[in-house]
Amino acid sequence: MKLRTEVGVVAVIAVVFFGCWGIYSGVQRELDERAQGAAYLAKWHEANKTTKAGILCEKHPDWHPTACEAVVARKVGVGMNAEQVKLAWGKPRSINRTRVSGLVTEQWVYDGSYVYLDNGIVTGTQTEGKP
Repeated sequence: MKLRTEVGVVAVIAVVFFGCWGIYSGVQRELDERAQGAAYLAKWHEANKTTKAGILCEKHPDWHPTACEAVVARKVGVGMNAEQVKLAWGKPRSINRTRVSGLVTEQWVYDGSYVYLDNGIVTGTQTEGKP
């Protein structure tokens, strides 16, 4: 009976330890990824501080370098915000807007191109005559 109790206690300790280890390793992995991301951003900003994209990112510190590079290259992509689209392509010719249950969906019309936004974030683009 005593052996069974000791085995049970060891099993409980193992479950708790390995369960906590799994939680710890998940948190540590997330912290490592954030640190790597921060290191990448710091390195990018240092290397690009005199480029157009670097200067743009300096003015908008909350923007990711990928968005700054896209704006400078006059490209629009999924995940960009409305301000970035306007900087990249200018003011749209017209905007078709739909509001449903707190979601604002917009179609921005340019000459031969369309940008689709949900609550101010690009969800897709369409260009006539191009694959």
